[in-house]
Amino acid sequence: MPVKPTIEKSDARTVPADKWSSYWAGNRVAACMQAADGNYDQVIGRHWRDYFARLPADSRILDLATGNGAVLHFALDSAQRHDTGWQMYGVDLASIDPWSHLDRTQLPQLTLRFLPNINIETLPFAARMFDAVVSQYGVEYADWRRSIPEALRVLRRGGNLNWICHCDTSSVYANTVREISDARYLLEQAAVTQHLRQLINVQTDGDQFIPDSHQATLRTPQRQAMVQALQGCFMRLREAPRHSEILDVALQNLAYIYQHREAHTPALVNAKIDEIYAELKFFIERLEALVESAVTAADLDLITALLTANGMLDIQSTQVRKPDGVIVGLQITARKPTD
Repeated sequence: MPVKPTIEKSDARTVPADKWSSYWAGNRVAACMQAADGNYDQVIGRHWRDYFARLPADSRILDLATGNGAVLHFALDSAQRHDTGWQMYGVDLASIDPWSHLDRTQLPQLTLRFLPNINIETLPFAARMFDAVVSQYGVEYADWRRSIPEALRVLRRGGNLNWICHCDTSSVYANTVREISDARYLLEQAAVTQHLRQLINVQTDGDQFIPDSHQATLRTPQRQAMVQALQGCFMRLREAPRHSEILDVALQNLAYIYQHREAHTPALVNAKIDEIYAELKFFIERLEALVESAVTAADLDLITALLTANGMLDIQSTQVRKPDGVIVGLQITARKPTD
């Protein structure tokens, strides 16, 4: 198992909501589709379709930390196939707007509401309101001691919860640990953006690039440092068994910005470099939050104890695996007694 990076829990789990809002505004249905090695629909999708097919036709469903509604996409598909009257709610701490990615006109018979800026540790719902409380790669980012009692408060008698969480034994976790290392190398050790800014500075005079700036600075320490930084990063990514497309694209964009810099002002070029730097910093924050939030054996003991203390029945935890046996998550299920 990879060594877990040293991350302060208070920092890792508290990625600012406005950054998540910007992330989900990018039309991402699910945050971990790439991390699941292309088996998202085959493994996770099958799980949710089977689960929703068993729910009664008049169920009320709550999706915690819904993001852009990945789980409710599957619920919608199942509802249309089985002609149900489900009422579906998705809540998230971010300022989500999944309707910008869905067509309301195709869902006239269904009640589907997305509620942004909702902390799942303090839900704005009445007690015993939902037949099912679900979550996918989301509920684990909250404090279990607060989120579990709150989820059970809004769960009806006889209702059930079904959560898929990141866990520290999954391929997603292992890939994420490596991607953090690669991203930190790019920004901190290779310091690509810093070297590129320094090279731009010696190629400018005031608010313009100097004539023939490439040749004029060909043998400068700043150019040599930038070239070495880029080469080191590309070599590191090529040698990795699997690397993040985000890092690859970031490097290519930085190289493209430099190659076409003279078509723009130095101020605009530096602004683009700063934008890529900020995106990579958030990429690292998001990955570190995943690693810190991933369910460990100790976390699972705590979750089981909290569910048991709150009277839940049929408590189970099951590894979610791809057809080749690789773990992509941990499923946690439980049922509330009927009396």
